[in-house]
Amino acid sequence: MLWRLSIYSLWAYFIISFIPFKKYVKYLGNCSDSQEIPLESALFRDKVEPLKRNIKRLERKAFWKTTCFSLAIAARLMLNKYKIKNHIFMGLTKDDTQKMSAHAWTKVSGQCISGCRNLEQYTVIHIF
Repeated sequence: MLWRLSIYSLWAYFIISFIPFKKYVKYLGNCSDSQEIPLESALFRDKVEPLKRNIKRLERKAFWKTTCFSLAIAARLMLNKYKIKNHIFMGLTKDDTQKMSAHAWTKVSGQCISGCRNLEQYTVIHIF
């Protein structure tokens, strides 16, 4: 799972870096053919929990710059492979100097999978 997640993350990093957002945003659409899963199910325990651990591992060990958005896209690709319903959230916040910052995170059944730090300070502006 880690090698596939690494490939997806590297692919997402290059897409984000070299292709304008408006060109690939349509591919981030919704997951209409997937299932909502309960948090206590075996599928969640066998697929989603290891994915969450591997995202954290990849964030620490990747030799390329991993961003919250590239990890959210990589998580979505992995979850779509397993046909698990997921959402990518994009949010904004302002710091004390009025500088805006953006963040992206992925959730499955209300459980955060990637980009799970300080979510309460972000205002959600879009959900894919």
